[in-house]
Amino acid sequence: MHCTKTGDASKIAVIHLLATAPKYQGQGIGRKMLEEAVAICRAENDISIRLDTLPWNVPGKKLYEGFGFKYIVDPQSVQFTFSS
Repeated sequence: MHCTKTGDASKIAVIHLLATAPKYQGQGIGRKMLEEAVAICRAENDISIRLDTLPWNVPGKKLYEGFGFKYIVDPQSVQFTFSS
């Protein structure tokens, strides 16, 4: 998992990459990583988390939407945002 802060003033975190090795997919590892990332952001008092995924990443999109992220339309990628 790779994430960065976009600046203290904005209080927006960005998750650049969240991936699970193919042989470990479907075991809840991605959900655990996402839970931890959200917990860290909340502890830092971030008000929003942004992540991108590729349009064909159906399992990822289901994970993010199921976690409460909201879809944002962008012609270049699929973006989700989550506000605590």
